[in-house]
Amino acid sequence: MQIILYTQEHCPMCKAVHMQLDKLEVKYENIVIDDSNRKEYIEKGIKTTPTLIMGEATFVGPSIKEAIHELRTSLGR
Repeated sequence: MQIILYTQEHCPMCKAVHMQLDKLEVKYENIVIDDSNRKEYIEKGIKTTPTLIMGEATFVGPSIKEAIHELRTSLGR
């Protein structure tokens, strides 16, 4: 399953999700949104950070915590 995390540089919640994924030792792509690419990602529907995409599902806000819990459970950790 492909995992993509959209973050911003000075976002505490983004860093927290990043650390949780690292702790699970899963492979994921981290895409940092900044002024140079913000418009591109807004057009793709990424309007808030952190945004976590796992397979075909998109998670934002509190649903990220649930997604990471499910991921942790599926990995047996």
